[in-house]
Amino acid sequence: WRLRADAYLLLFHLQRPPYRCGQDIGSLQGALSFLSALAVATHVGLLVFTSTQLHNMLPARFPLIGVVTAQDKFTLLVILEHLLLAFQYIINQLLEVFLPTVPKTTSIWKAVEGEVNQMAQERERPGSPRGDPMALV
Repeated sequence: WRLRADAYLLLFHLQRPPYRCGQDIGSLQGALSFLSALAVATHVGLLVFTSTQLHNMLPARFPLIGVVTAQDKFTLLVILEHLLLAFQYIINQLLEVFLPTVPKTTSIWKAVEGEVNQMAQERERPGSPRGDPMALV
């Protein structure tokens, strides 16, 4: 009996749980979006405040600046950061348009399911001609 009981336990009670597929990455999406925006800000900050080329490039291109101060660097940081975040937002919106998260066949089936549910609710509504079985006779 012991061997059969152990075999039964191994076969039916000690299995992996069945796989349940998720539709998307869930709450991780917001965290990844936040981290990507933070990465943009961090990289622009590193570029602006630690780059030695900035001292050579800016006065040559814009003679009114003269010596690059910390205020000039901070202004450049804010401008570049906003430009890159706007670019990132535009790319995300374009990806949503051209690569939708819900496939077209799924959205069609959801629309059909919504129509069927609406028709069922109309039939169940009292006083409607579809709700009265004798109204069809």
